[in-house]
Amino acid sequence: DGSLNTSTTDAVPTMTSNTAPLGVCDQSSVNSGAEYYKAWNMFNDVIGGNQGWVSVDNVTNAWAQYKYVSPIIINKYTMTAFLTNTTWAPNTWTLLGSNTGAFSGEETILDSRTGITWTASEKKTFTFTNSTTYLYYRIHVTSVNGGTLIFIDEMDAVGRHRGAGLGGGHDEREQTLNQLLVEMDGF
Repeated sequence: DGSLNTSTTDAVPTMTSNTAPLGVCDQSSVNSGAEYYKAWNMFNDVIGGNQGWVSVDNVTNAWAQYKYVSPIIINKYTMTAFLTNTTWAPNTWTLLGSNTGAFSGEETILDSRTGITWTASEKKTFTFTNSTTYLYYRIHVTSVNGGTLIFIDEMDAVGRHRGAGLGGGHDEREQTLNQLLVEMDGF
């Protein structure tokens, strides 16, 4: 139960590109000509500065995702709205988990939200119940608050809290370390 998760540690490393330092970020839509609008920017730990995931103009139904190096349990996430235009902030979305990345019926809906409004640069926390590890976590935004595109300034995915059972209770920092070790295997 994510509501019992007191951790605030992001299980996604501070991303510097779609593939660095670990995992893979992807999106169905990205605003043209700007590296700082790709999905990895919502995981770069920079609030403001005109960076984040931004969809193409006139696209308010799109997704962004993060693929971990190894499956992980996520049961809490945060999102931060853009600093000046809250009409671009997500209003309705689902958070999905998948172990194949196909998202063609095998995925699990982990969380759904509707009617969410924002103030400038507001950070909101969302919790849900999940005890299953997934390799892919995808946020699929289906509407915004009146704007013509999607802009998520920052997003954090927070793993299961320490001691939550299921194989020894590894916390998200241990899971991130395990990802790093898997990535380094063979060097």
